[in-house]
Amino acid sequence: MSVRDLTQRGRRDLNTDATGAATFPRCLHFVHMSDTHNMHRQIEAKFPFPEGDLDFLLHTGDMTDRGSMEELLSVNEYFGEVKQRFKYGIFAIAGNHDVHGNGGKIEISKVLTNATVLDHHVAQGLFEACGLKIFGSPWCHWKSARNPGGEGHMFDLIPQDVDILMTHGPPAGIFDTAGYQQTKQGIHCWPWGSADDLNKAIMRARPRAHLFGHLHEQRGVWQRDASGQYVGGVEYEAHPGQKFPTTGPPPVDWPCDLVSCNAMCNHAGHEGVSNKSIAGPPRLIQALRNSESEPWKFEVVQSQNTR
Repeated sequence: MSVRDLTQRGRRDLNTDATGAATFPRCLHFVHMSDTHNMHRQIEAKFPFPEGDLDFLLHTGDMTDRGSMEELLSVNEYFGEVKQRFKYGIFAIAGNHDVHGNGGKIEISKVLTNATVLDHHVAQGLFEACGLKIFGSPWCHWKSARNPGGEGHMFDLIPQDVDILMTHGPPAGIFDTAGYQQTKQGIHCWPWGSADDLNKAIMRARPRAHLFGHLHEQRGVWQRDASGQYVGGVEYEAHPGQKFPTTGPPPVDWPCDLVSCNAMCNHAGHEGVSNKSIAGPPRLIQALRNSESEPWKFEVVQSQNTR
């Protein structure tokens, strides 16, 4: 669906006030997916999409394993099969696995024609249709999987006043624990795949929700409650009943009310198995506001504790 089609469709679906003037929707339901690694056709056998009206799907990268044309075409075919379930369509960004194998030589937006691929820009059609500003910051193919920051990063392109920020990797210190060691002082966590440069961009741009993936062992949610405190944490379990460690909630001055890491693939290494599988469901999130003058509020509607 093109930006023009999306905008026109959104205008047709707008509510009207007592004077007949068009108004934006005040409640939206969308799905967050990430790190499906070529297993897109296995998702609904284990975790069907939530029932009810769904407005859009956001995929935060690693749709494939190697970023080959064959893999990307398979993802596009899948998106074509499911996009009619989402009123405003599908929006996606590239993860490291989607660009490292092809060295950035495949223009993913021209292959994934059944989705809007965000390449360091705002989903303008969705913004015009719903008044919700989403910015996609994909993985840069010249950056290693260990660290997307440093010289040549593109986080400075994240604009201010964005409602939802989509990245593939986490900010430093938030859902970025790849390993740990039990010591006398407690659990010592080892970070991986995050970047301080992203933290700086988030503090500047102040998105209200941040969606990402990358670390399979950090699948989870941090949600700011009515008291201003974060609740939630890691959902992933390498072994039943054992939540994978993490460094704790975001700092109190963190601008995001919702932080969602939904890397849906398992972590075979931590689990001591040889096969990968879909370990977590698509995450249903609600965006709500009472008037167009209010900021959007984000809340996870469905979150299942699975492997």
